[in-house]
Amino acid sequence: MQAAGPRPGTAGAASESTNVRVAVRVRPLVAKERMERARECIRVENPNSLVIGKDRRFTFDFVHGPDSKQESLYTDAVVPLVEGCLKGYNATVLAYGQTGSGKTYTMGSGSTTSLLEEQVGIIPRVIQDLFYHMHENKHEAEFLVRCSFLEIYNEEVRDLLHPDTDPKGIHIRERENGEIFVAGVREEVATSEEEL
Repeated sequence: MQAAGPRPGTAGAASESTNVRVAVRVRPLVAKERMERARECIRVENPNSLVIGKDRRFTFDFVHGPDSKQESLYTDAVVPLVEGCLKGYNATVLAYGQTGSGKTYTMGSGSTTSLLEEQVGIIPRVIQDLFYHMHENKHEAEFLVRCSFLEIYNEEVRDLLHPDTDPKGIHIRERENGEIFVAGVREEVATSEEEL
């Protein structure tokens, strides 16, 4: 399956026939930008579309504006994926954007020790939900959590759980049955939220 990004003026929202959903989060201006009197150039028109500049309109499955909360993005775009995982389906959440666009904040892959609950990102929320649901259903099913943590930067895949792994030995592959896997990355088994 190929997924193409939305084009200006088109209905880019995914239909029911695809498993790919696209969510956009527009970050607020940072302090430096406000001090320089920068102006926002993206306007959220509705929950599914935004306008760049004066009239370049784009449509997505979810659009979250500068005032959006971590929890609302998580609820809209990620909770259905977590529910699917608990039913045995694979899911991927991919953060894409230039440096400084808010990927680390949205994903929550930085330190969470001093964050308020509303600042917690996607990854810690997924971990919390998975282990909660596994605990609630431990008498109905057996669960095994294996984790890898990857970064793709400048077309190079890095193993963040084992940073000494040579990126040249990591490759994204497809098996004959269509299953995608990453060769050369180690997975860790986790038995608790704290281990992740």
